[in-house]
Amino acid sequence: MNIKKLEEKLRPKVTEEYDRGFNHIRPERERKRDIMAKVLRTDLPEGQVRVNLLWRNIQLELALFLTDEIGVKFLSSDGLLGEEIMKNADLVAKYGA
Repeated sequence: MNIKKLEEKLRPKVTEEYDRGFNHIRPERERKRDIMAKVLRTDLPEGQVRVNLLWRNIQLELALFLTDEIGVKFLSSDGLLGEEIMKNADLVAKYGA
């Protein structure tokens, strides 16, 4: 088969697949654009440069992935009984706080 004919035959299929993919991710792209509009100021005076994009993104990521878990782990060097006591202490710290 001639390459030109093959291209003509495949072009509609490729275009259709591209459009499907683009339409599939469109809502996510719009959602991220809305977030950017809410997080970053757009009313800057003319000539002012925005240099806080990286800082704001880091702050946003920290806020999104912040957990309320206690990060304390008790350790013991007193053998098996000490390890059991420390496991219980970890549970109390995790659920008792």
